[in-house]
Amino acid sequence: MKNSRMIVIACMLCLIMSGCGLPYDLTKTQEEQIVEYAADLVLAHVDKYDSRLVDLELYKDNVILKEENNKMDEVEDTPTIDKEKEPVIDREDITSGNQDSGSLAELLLPEGFLLDYRGYELVKSYPESDSDNPFFAYDAAEGNLLLVLHFDMQNNSTESMEIDVFSKAPVINAVINETQRISITPTMLLDDFTTFVGTVGQGESIPVVLVAEIKEDMTINTIAISASAEGEHIYNRIQ
Repeated sequence: MKNSRMIVIACMLCLIMSGCGLPYDLTKTQEEQIVEYAADLVLAHVDKYDSRLVDLELYKDNVILKEENNKMDEVEDTPTIDKEKEPVIDREDITSGNQDSGSLAELLLPEGFLLDYRGYELVKSYPESDSDNPFFAYDAAEGNLLLVLHFDMQNNSTESMEIDVFSKAPVINAVINETQRISITPTMLLDDFTTFVGTVGQGESIPVVLVAEIKEDMTINTIAISASAEGEHIYNRIQ
């Protein structure tokens, strides 16, 4: 009786597939799927029939197993880093390797020019209020001091020359005690070397400065200049 009921259901499905009473059109693939399902539904009740219908639980288990295997493969393919073998960078090694390689004059000035270092001063404001540079003054922030490096820019060539350091956009740092790198700040000071634009006569010497801001409690033993411009770099100990 049960098998007969299955046969009736299969026949009804076949009638539907023939188009009788069908409220909508099916694609060829959909028709084949319905026919296969109807046949399996009937034959599933015949002894020793191995149904072609997929056991969804087995399918899910198989998919999960494959995903886990893929994840294991990905982990095995991922390169590992032995932290014990990673290089350790010692700041002392970096700074001790700094060797003189050129000068600011060679980097930023024409041939025949010198930039002679004259010393430094630590002040709260530069220039002082009673100086001859009234147009602009630079004040240090609370707890800081201005490190002002003094130079003489000398034209030892045989002619006057137009100098334009500003257009070279130099990046200059003062390296204090070979360990602390302090940025030189471009300013509007008339004697700021980083923004200097003007004519320097033959044999003329013009005082210029580089200005950086440091902590009040910083002790200065040595000073070097590290600078880059137009793809070139120099490192020069000046004190």
